[in-house]
Amino acid sequence: MTERRLYNTDEQLLQGFRENDDRAWSIVLNDIDLRKMIFSLVIKNSGNEEDAIDVLQDALIVLCEKVKLGTFELSSKLSTYLYGIARNIWYKKLRTSGKALINMNDNYPDIPDIDEALLPYKNEPSGKLNKLSNALEEISEQCRNLLMAFYGGEKLNTLTEKFGYSSYESIKNNISKCRSKLKGAYNVQK
Repeated sequence: MTERRLYNTDEQLLQGFRENDDRAWSIVLNDIDLRKMIFSLVIKNSGNEEDAIDVLQDALIVLCEKVKLGTFELSSKLSTYLYGIARNIWYKKLRTSGKALINMNDNYPDIPDIDEALLPYKNEPSGKLNKLSNALEEISEQCRNLLMAFYGGEKLNTLTEKFGYSSYESIKNNISKCRSKLKGAYNVQK
């Protein structure tokens, strides 16, 4: 826990993010309570461990991009903010796939013990974050902006108008293509 002493507050962590300090990202990535909350959310709502890893990564992408903009201000605890992003991402995926929400309780009760070996970033937090950041740089600015807006919680009809797409279906298809491009760029990284 030596790293935590360098960042005693969420605001100090945000400053570390702005300075691209791997130690700050490492603290967030190794936050067992946050990961348990996100894994619990996904698994209790028709998901599996792989889905939970994807949702956690997507939430971190959103945070990373918002911090990079330089105008991000935290209005709640950082873990609450990340959980909220993860929740929105997962519920949006469930709605898009037509799956029902099983557990809408946001009080985080009875978070089950999860095998920590299944949790991402356990041993290489900064390496995976750098890989993800590099993958974001590899995709087009249009795709990056579209994904950030989508995972940031903007509604599809707003995105359709904002990005100049002709229909609801075309924006959904483009989001899917951009996500595939991001995953492809992520998987190509060494």
